[in-house]
Amino acid sequence: MEPVPRNEATFEEWKLEVECVKAIYSEVVVLQAIRKALKGQAKRIMLHLGPNASVEMIELKLEDAFGNIASRDSILSHFFLAEQKETDSIIEWGLSLEEMLLQASRNTAINASEKEDMLKRTFWRGLQNEVLKNASRVQFETDISYANLKKKLRAKEFEIRVQREKKEKSKEKPSYKARQAVISSSDEKGE
Repeated sequence: MEPVPRNEATFEEWKLEVECVKAIYSEVVVLQAIRKALKGQAKRIMLHLGPNASVEMIELKLEDAFGNIASRDSILSHFFLAEQKETDSIIEWGLSLEEMLLQASRNTAINASEKEDMLKRTFWRGLQNEVLKNASRVQFETDISYANLKKKLRAKEFEIRVQREKKEKSKEKPSYKARQAVISSSDEKGE
């Protein structure tokens, strides 16, 4: 996946937005919205189509230029081999897997229960944090859904973060006994 500049949508996100808008508004309104929204290369591609281009023509041209060209097999291979980045939260990790599976399922039908199972297994196997992985092993091996597994891991991730912050704070701040010792020694020096 290519990185997307801040405040910009991926092509897949843009396509979804256009589909949602097409369901509500007339083609003229959608066309005007597309013309105003596109920037950079996408705008230049649209300009080559001319003023009479339809929404469908623009979508097809942009799909050719920015759409996913990877085969279903390569997307699925990438999906099954994916691993969580150290900087990814549980939510970010889950979303990246869901995106990959969505792209693969656009080319070939994958039924809902198969998707659920694929997400759950790949999500858990790709976890980088061994503490999270070990804490969720029992849930993973039960009939828990992908969504519930993700919720449990989010809760555990939060718990770990709170414990880490608490530990860091305790390192910064001297303990009660240490503060009392300093106060006592300063009282003795003052006498």
